[in-house]
Amino acid sequence: MLTTVITSVIGALCVAGIFAAIKSRWLYVIAPKLYLNTPISDGQIVSFNIFNAGLLAEEDVAITFRQACKFELIGTSKSSLVVNGQTLAIPKLSRLESITVILLIEGKAFDPIDIESIESKLTVGKTVESKEKATAFWQNIIAYPLITMFLLVPFAFGTYVGAEMKVSIFSYISEKVEFLENSKQLAGFKTHIREERADKVFENAIVRSQLSIETVEVIRRGEILTIINKLSNNTNEPIFIEGYLESSAGDRGSLDFWAGRVEKFALAPNESKSVKQKAFLPESISVKIIVNRFTFENMKGDSVRVSQTMEFK
Repeated sequence: MLTTVITSVIGALCVAGIFAAIKSRWLYVIAPKLYLNTPISDGQIVSFNIFNAGLLAEEDVAITFRQACKFELIGTSKSSLVVNGQTLAIPKLSRLESITVILLIEGKAFDPIDIESIESKLTVGKTVESKEKATAFWQNIIAYPLITMFLLVPFAFGTYVGAEMKVSIFSYISEKVEFLENSKQLAGFKTHIREERADKVFENAIVRSQLSIETVEVIRRGEILTIINKLSNNTNEPIFIEGYLESSAGDRGSLDFWAGRVEKFALAPNESKSVKQKAFLPESISVKIIVNRFTFENMKGDSVRVSQTMEFK
């Protein structure tokens, strides 16, 4: 009950905030640019923008200059703009509309403080130094949720991935990004498989094809090899399998402890599964060998350890 009330209050506040942002009014004069050298007269030519940063149109816009400031309208991008004494009058500025005004300032040097006021029928504006500072509240209303989503979504996604796939979001993204790296499929390597130790029930299990290890693919990405093996249980009982590999490079390089391991899992009778392992094996070393060891175990505890030695050119 309390959660529902809190959720409703937060939702109402969010909706109210969005409507307030949409209805807010933001009117600006963006600081004039000065062009001191002009053949027209001894005065200055200045160019400035009038910007409606709000999401609603502004009517009866008036930019008023101080009495001491004498000016003449040279040009404007808004055909409906007129000069009324010390005031530039615009009947209407549409939402997000920006117009340019060029004035000839006579007499004293122009200063932005000579703009006495900027106002419309429903709001009072202000003069700013640049367009970057002519921002509206509604832009923050949009920006902050987007930033929050940008930060929170990966963690929410990571929570889901972690729960469903039992990996961290960083590992998941890293695995996907690696496909953007330069890679090549390796061939021509030598593979030798032998039983290192076996209980009686598993003697010659590899030779008799009761258990099998088949290399599906080996891909090199820089100093890292990705090895995909297909493990098969051709017996009439469930088999548990786990494994790990070692590289002649002598260390794991940039890989973590788990990259070369196959965590224990079970295969039903006559079932197969492909497993992926990674090994640090730079092309620069002279001896490039990977030894992969898998342990197969039945429900009674009988087991066999099989080594897969891969030699690369």
